[in-house]
Amino acid sequence: MTKNAVHNPYTPCTHSVVTLCAGVFLATGAHAGAWEEFEARCLTPLENGFPSQVENLNPVALPGLTPGETAFAGLQSGAILILETEPQDGIAACRIFQPEGPAVAQFEMWAKEQLANARYVTDPEAQDSLSVLSNVWIEPVIGVQLRRAKGGVEMRALETELES
Repeated sequence: MTKNAVHNPYTPCTHSVVTLCAGVFLATGAHAGAWEEFEARCLTPLENGFPSQVENLNPVALPGLTPGETAFAGLQSGAILILETEPQDGIAACRIFQPEGPAVAQFEMWAKEQLANARYVTDPEAQDSLSVLSNVWIEPVIGVQLRRAKGGVEMRALETELES
């Protein structure tokens, strides 16, 4: 994200929104699932104007990554986090890939709530995915997608080049 390229005060230790989410799971002894990790590492930082969070994750080489994609392992859920710089459909993106599981229902519930509150709207150009776009409250528009991928699903948050 270009707007925070010079100064980024955001770390999981200093930003209460992400720390609260991660802290609840650690304090209760529960393991974060792929949805919670997506929300804490991709979605919440993007909604608050900060870069995706990859602290304590390890870069890994994966076949099929395109130039500008970096994969990270080390999530509690076993999912893989992939950062995308300058994707065709946006400025920057963060996605979490995992075998199909409970994160799909959690993503769908989140999207339904966001649409009901008019915080997000359905992406009219979405094909073969559940995709929503932020509705007026942030510039540039944020896209959040659930896509079926070979061998699993991807939850993806991206900063688009669209305006509200």
